[in-house]
Amino acid sequence: MGTPPHLSRLACLAPMQLLNHGISHELMDEVERLTKAHYASLREAKFQEFAARTLEAGDKGGDVKDVDWESTFFVRHLPASNLADLPDVDDHYR
Repeated sequence: MGTPPHLSRLACLAPMQLLNHGISHELMDEVERLTKAHYASLREAKFQEFAARTLEAGDKGGDVKDVDWESTFFVRHLPASNLADLPDVDDHYR
């Protein structure tokens, strides 16, 4: 007897959790730790490679299409403060 089609589709779309599978929590924690360490080292290697390419390019920079935005850096807009130009602001806030 097969699985009803609607349950098969649901199993493909929904996350599942197996209970009472017999694998110790210690082993699962160790696998999770090793997996995270592995992916962290890959991200670090990619970042180091990107940084080296960027430094070699100097002021020219690199192609924006080659930038891995997720794992390299975040751009923040920090405008110059103009609080001194605002006469109504108390000195306590300058």
